[in-house]
Amino acid sequence: MTRDALHFAFSRDDNEIDHIPLAEITNSGIMKDAEHGGTRASFSGPRRNSVSLASHGLYTIHIATENDGYNSGRVYYLQAESNEINDRLLLAIQENSKAARKRKASRNIWQRAQRRLNEWFNSTPVQAFVIAVISLNFGVTILQTQLINHESHSGSESDSSLWDRLNIAFVLFFLAELAINAFANWYVPFVSNPWNLFDALVIMSSLLLALIPGQSVGLKTSLQAGRVLRILGKIEIFKTIVNALAIALVPVLSVFFILLLFVSIGEPAHVRCPRFDQPFTSPFPPLTILAPL
Repeated sequence: MTRDALHFAFSRDDNEIDHIPLAEITNSGIMKDAEHGGTRASFSGPRRNSVSLASHGLYTIHIATENDGYNSGRVYYLQAESNEINDRLLLAIQENSKAARKRKASRNIWQRAQRRLNEWFNSTPVQAFVIAVISLNFGVTILQTQLINHESHSGSESDSSLWDRLNIAFVLFFLAELAINAFANWYVPFVSNPWNLFDALVIMSSLLLALIPGQSVGLKTSLQAGRVLRILGKIEIFKTIVNALAIALVPVLSVFFILLLFVSIGEPAHVRCPRFDQPFTSPFPPLTILAPL
């Protein structure tokens, strides 16, 4: 017996012939000989007839399983060498199956919550709202940049504080969105999606930049403007295009490298550097025709 299942094998044989998930045991108890009468054992060895469990006045343990579970509702009958062993075995089965059912119920609650949250998060209205907020953030960034760079703008401290508060509000919204997405798709579906990793990188960078004082306005606005790239992962057709370009990038770079090897074959040639008027030996002679004379 393990933490999650009751395993069966023949004596002196390590090969498992069957097992019962402990979480799928619906009932277990002890039957007296008179109760099971001619009940036959659930298992028998190859080319052997099943043997009656009603012998020597020993108790018989019966285990009922779920109809829709791994064992398809089969009832198992077990008998140990003595009633004392039967009692200990039954107690262990009951305690472990109860604990397994609790763990299964907890996992089911978590999985149901994840499934419902995933359906809600990926619904069209929610994704449309997220795209609208990203676009609004991009528009505010453009407006902020124009006002800061405008010559007639005073650039007062109150205006700077207003932009900072708006930036923090957007960062907190995107951080909440990232947390919901992570919970709804945790763990493998989330970390195996490159778009989720890109979102996490952009949002966490924005959060660190918002928390660290004294950063340049240009760096802040550049990172804020970069958040609009997250839209590429929200709209399916853009996502398809970017994924296709990423897949094609490696073969294109391989072809470029091969062409570079071909054009780099030859004797070094001397060309003049236009700035320092010093001889320059090109490692790629055929490409020296591109260098200024």
